[in-house]
Amino acid sequence: MSRHARRQKAARAQAQPIEPARVGFLLRAAGRPLRRAMLSDEGGRYKRDSCIAASRIGMDFLAELGIPSEAVRVEAMLISADLANRYRQEGRLPSSQEERERWVAETGGHSVGLGYPMGDGKPGLHVVLLVAGRWLWDLSIDQADRRHLGLRVPGPLAIDLEDAEAFKRGKVWQRSTEDGDFVSYRIAAERSEDWRQSNNWRRDGRDAPDRRELVEALLASLAEALRDHLGKEALE
Repeated sequence: MSRHARRQKAARAQAQPIEPARVGFLLRAAGRPLRRAMLSDEGGRYKRDSCIAASRIGMDFLAELGIPSEAVRVEAMLISADLANRYRQEGRLPSSQEERERWVAETGGHSVGLGYPMGDGKPGLHVVLLVAGRWLWDLSIDQADRRHLGLRVPGPLAIDLEDAEAFKRGKVWQRSTEDGDFVSYRIAAERSEDWRQSNNWRRDGRDAPDRRELVEALLASLAEALRDHLGKEALE
Protein backbone atom coordinates (compact mmCIF):
# COMPACT_ATOMS: atom_id res chain seq x y z
CA MET A 1 0.00 0.00 0.00
CA SER A 2 1.37 3.44 -0.91
CA ARG A 3 2.15 6.08 1.69
CA HIS A 4 -0.62 8.34 0.30
CA ALA A 5 -3.21 5.55 0.38
CA ARG A 6 -2.26 4.64 3.93
CA ARG A 7 -2.68 8.27 5.00
CA GLN A 8 -6.17 8.32 3.49
CA LYS A 9 -7.05 5.13 5.39
CA ALA A 10 -5.57 6.62 8.56
CA ALA A 11 -7.71 9.75 8.17
CA ARG A 12 -10.83 7.58 7.92
CA ALA A 13 -9.72 5.52 10.92
CA GLN A 14 -9.45 8.62 13.11
CA ALA A 15 -13.22 8.94 13.09
CA GLN A 16 -13.59 5.45 14.57
CA PRO A 17 -13.39 4.79 18.32
CA ILE A 18 -10.15 3.10 19.36
CA GLU A 19 -10.19 0.41 22.01
CA PRO A 20 -7.83 1.41 24.86
CA ALA A 21 -6.43 -2.12 25.20
CA ARG A 22 -5.44 -2.15 21.53
CA VAL A 23 -3.75 1.21 21.77
CA GLY A 24 -1.84 0.07 24.86
CA PHE A 25 -0.70 -3.09 23.06
CA LEU A 26 0.50 -1.04 20.10
CA LEU A 27 2.48 1.41 22.22
CA ARG A 28 4.20 -1.38 24.14
CA ALA A 29 4.89 -3.42 21.01
CA ALA A 30 6.31 -0.50 19.05
CA GLY A 31 8.22 1.32 21.80
CA ARG A 32 11.35 -0.78 22.16
CA PRO A 33 11.94 -1.53 18.45
CA LEU A 34 11.54 2.15 17.63
CA ARG A 35 13.85 3.18 20.44
CA ARG A 36 16.56 0.71 19.44
CA ALA A 37 16.44 1.93 15.84
CA MET A 38 16.81 5.53 17.00
CA LEU A 39 19.75 5.32 19.36
CA SER A 40 23.27 6.19 18.27
CA ASP A 41 24.76 3.56 20.58
CA GLU A 42 22.58 0.98 18.80
CA GLY A 43 23.62 2.13 15.33
CA GLY A 44 21.00 4.87 14.95
CA ARG A 45 21.21 8.65 14.71
CA TYR A 46 19.99 10.00 18.05
CA LYS A 47 21.29 10.31 21.58
CA ARG A 48 19.29 9.04 24.55
CA ASP A 49 18.18 12.52 25.58
CA SER A 50 16.58 13.22 22.17
CA CYS A 51 13.05 13.48 23.54
CA ILE A 52 11.91 15.82 20.75
CA ALA A 53 12.97 13.47 17.96
CA ALA A 54 11.55 10.46 19.79
CA SER A 55 8.17 12.14 20.21
CA ARG A 56 8.10 13.35 16.60
CA ILE A 57 8.84 9.86 15.29
CA GLY A 58 6.27 8.33 17.62
CA MET A 59 3.63 10.85 16.52
CA ASP A 60 4.32 10.26 12.83
CA PHE A 61 4.14 6.49 13.37
CA LEU A 62 0.77 6.78 15.12
CA ALA A 63 -0.55 9.15 12.44
CA GLU A 64 0.11 6.49 9.81
CA LEU A 65 -2.31 4.26 11.74
CA GLY A 66 -4.94 6.92 12.28
CA ILE A 67 -4.27 7.19 16.02
CA PRO A 68 -4.36 10.77 17.34
CA SER A 69 -1.61 12.06 19.59
CA GLU A 70 -0.23 15.33 20.87
CA ALA A 71 3.16 16.28 22.23
CA VAL A 72 3.35 17.92 25.65
CA ARG A 73 6.06 19.19 27.93
CA VAL A 74 6.21 17.33 31.25
CA GLU A 75 8.20 16.93 34.44
CA ALA A 76 9.07 13.32 35.26
CA MET A 77 10.58 12.08 38.52
CA LEU A 78 12.10 8.66 39.09
CA ILE A 79 13.22 7.59 42.56
CA SER A 80 14.99 4.34 43.42
CA ALA A 81 13.32 1.98 45.88
CA ASP A 82 15.69 2.70 48.79
CA LEU A 83 15.18 6.43 48.60
CA ALA A 84 11.45 6.09 47.93
CA ASN A 85 11.10 3.99 51.10
CA ARG A 86 12.80 6.77 53.07
CA TYR A 87 10.29 9.28 51.72
CA ARG A 88 7.46 6.96 52.80
CA GLN A 89 8.94 6.50 56.27
CA GLU A 90 9.29 10.25 56.72
CA GLY A 91 5.85 10.86 55.24
CA ARG A 92 7.13 13.83 53.27
CA LEU A 93 9.60 15.07 50.70
CA PRO A 94 12.94 16.51 51.79
CA SER A 95 12.58 20.07 53.06
CA SER A 96 15.82 21.25 51.46
CA GLN A 97 18.50 20.21 49.01
CA GLU A 98 20.80 19.53 51.95
CA GLU A 99 18.28 17.16 53.52
CA ARG A 100 17.75 15.39 50.21
CA GLU A 101 21.48 14.87 49.80
CA ARG A 102 21.69 13.50 53.34
CA TRP A 103 18.87 11.01 52.68
CA VAL A 104 20.56 9.95 49.46
CA ALA A 105 23.83 9.36 51.32
CA GLU A 106 22.11 7.46 54.13
CA THR A 107 20.01 5.20 51.90
CA GLY A 108 22.35 4.76 48.95
CA GLY A 109 19.36 5.63 46.80
CA HIS A 110 19.13 7.92 43.81
CA SER A 111 16.60 10.05 41.95
CA VAL A 112 16.46 11.60 38.50
CA GLY A 113 14.23 14.43 37.36
CA LEU A 114 13.50 15.20 33.71
CA GLY A 115 12.02 18.48 32.54
CA TYR A 116 12.52 20.30 35.84
CA PRO A 117 14.25 23.71 36.00
CA MET A 118 18.02 23.34 35.94
CA GLY A 119 20.43 24.57 38.59
CA ASP A 120 21.22 27.73 36.66
CA GLY A 121 17.54 28.68 36.58
CA LYS A 122 17.02 27.75 32.94
CA PRO A 123 13.91 25.67 32.19
CA GLY A 124 14.39 21.96 31.65
CA LEU A 125 12.76 20.08 28.81
CA HIS A 126 11.17 16.67 28.51
CA VAL A 127 8.60 15.96 25.78
CA VAL A 128 6.21 12.99 25.65
CA LEU A 129 3.09 12.06 23.73
CA LEU A 130 -0.50 11.92 24.93
CA VAL A 131 -2.18 9.29 22.77
CA ALA A 132 -5.86 8.78 21.97
CA GLY A 133 -6.94 10.98 24.87
CA ARG A 134 -5.76 8.42 27.41
CA TRP A 135 -2.19 7.18 27.16
CA LEU A 136 1.14 8.80 27.97
CA TRP A 137 3.92 7.45 25.75
CA ASP A 138 7.45 8.34 26.84
CA LEU A 139 9.90 7.06 24.26
CA SER A 140 13.02 8.59 25.81
CA ILE A 141 12.57 7.81 29.51
CA ASP A 142 15.55 5.43 29.40
CA GLN A 143 17.84 8.48 29.58
CA ALA A 144 17.03 8.42 33.33
CA ASP A 145 18.50 4.93 33.76
CA ARG A 146 21.07 4.84 36.54
CA ARG A 147 21.26 1.11 37.16
CA HIS A 148 24.75 1.44 38.62
CA LEU A 149 23.04 3.49 41.36
CA GLY A 150 20.08 1.14 41.75
CA LEU A 151 17.62 2.93 39.45
CA ARG A 152 16.63 0.78 36.47
CA VAL A 153 14.62 2.25 33.60
CA PRO A 154 14.54 -0.46 30.94
CA GLY A 155 12.87 1.39 28.09
CA PRO A 156 9.85 3.32 26.78
CA LEU A 157 6.83 3.66 29.06
CA ALA A 158 3.19 3.45 27.96
CA ILE A 159 1.04 4.69 30.85
CA ASP A 160 -2.74 4.53 31.01
CA LEU A 161 -3.71 7.94 32.40
CA GLU A 162 -7.42 7.13 31.86
CA ASP A 163 -8.04 10.85 31.27
CA ALA A 164 -5.37 12.83 29.45
CA GLU A 165 -7.36 16.06 29.77
CA ALA A 166 -7.26 15.83 33.56
CA PHE A 167 -3.50 15.28 33.33
CA LYS A 168 -3.15 18.39 31.17
CA ARG A 169 -5.09 20.36 33.78
CA GLY A 170 -2.52 19.40 36.41
CA LYS A 171 -3.44 15.95 37.73
CA VAL A 172 -0.27 14.10 38.78
CA TRP A 173 0.26 10.47 37.75
CA GLN A 174 2.39 8.46 40.16
CA ARG A 175 3.05 4.80 40.82
CA SER A 176 5.52 2.40 42.41
CA THR A 177 7.03 -0.20 40.09
CA GLU A 178 7.34 -3.91 40.82
CA ASP A 179 10.91 -3.23 42.01
CA GLY A 180 9.71 -0.56 44.44
CA ASP A 181 11.00 2.39 42.43
CA PHE A 182 8.74 5.44 42.29
CA VAL A 183 7.71 7.16 39.05
CA SER A 184 5.68 10.34 38.63
CA TYR A 185 4.64 12.60 35.77
CA ARG A 186 2.98 15.99 35.70
CA ILE A 187 2.47 18.65 33.09
CA ALA A 188 5.42 21.03 33.13
CA ALA A 189 5.20 24.39 34.84
CA GLU A 190 7.17 25.87 31.93
CA ARG A 191 4.68 26.27 29.06
CA SER A 192 6.97 27.61 26.33
CA GLU A 193 6.72 25.63 23.10
CA ASP A 194 9.88 26.98 21.50
CA TRP A 195 11.10 23.39 21.25
CA ARG A 196 8.73 22.97 18.30
CA GLN A 197 11.22 25.00 16.25
CA SER A 198 13.83 22.27 16.71
CA ASN A 199 15.15 20.53 13.60
CA ASN A 200 14.16 17.27 15.30
CA TRP A 201 10.52 18.37 15.30
CA ARG A 202 9.95 20.35 12.11
CA ARG A 203 8.77 18.50 9.03
CA ASP A 204 11.49 20.26 7.03
CA GLY A 205 14.20 19.53 9.62
CA ARG A 206 17.56 18.16 8.54
CA ASP A 207 16.75 14.73 9.96
CA ALA A 208 13.25 14.52 8.44
CA PRO A 209 14.29 11.83 5.90
CA ASP A 210 15.77 9.73 8.72
CA ARG A 211 12.58 10.06 10.74
CA ARG A 212 10.45 8.95 7.80
CA GLU A 213 12.73 5.98 7.21
CA LEU A 214 12.40 4.89 10.85
CA VAL A 215 8.61 5.09 10.71
CA GLU A 216 8.41 3.07 7.51
CA ALA A 217 10.77 0.43 8.88
CA LEU A 218 8.76 0.12 12.09
CA LEU A 219 5.48 -0.23 10.21
CA ALA A 220 6.99 -3.00 8.11
CA SER A 221 8.52 -4.85 11.07
CA LEU A 222 5.29 -4.77 13.10
CA ALA A 223 2.91 -5.46 10.23
CA GLU A 224 1.77 -8.89 11.43
CA ALA A 225 1.15 -7.78 15.01
CA LEU A 226 -0.65 -4.65 13.84
CA ARG A 227 -2.98 -6.66 11.63
CA ASP A 228 -3.80 -9.02 14.50
CA HIS A 229 -4.51 -6.31 17.08
CA LEU A 230 -5.66 -3.27 15.10
CA GLY A 231 -7.57 -5.14 12.44
CA LYS A 232 -6.21 -7.05 9.50
CA GLU A 233 -6.77 -4.11 7.15
CA ALA A 234 -4.68 -1.71 9.24
CA LEU A 235 -1.73 -1.75 6.86
CA GLU A 236 -3.32 -2.96 3.65
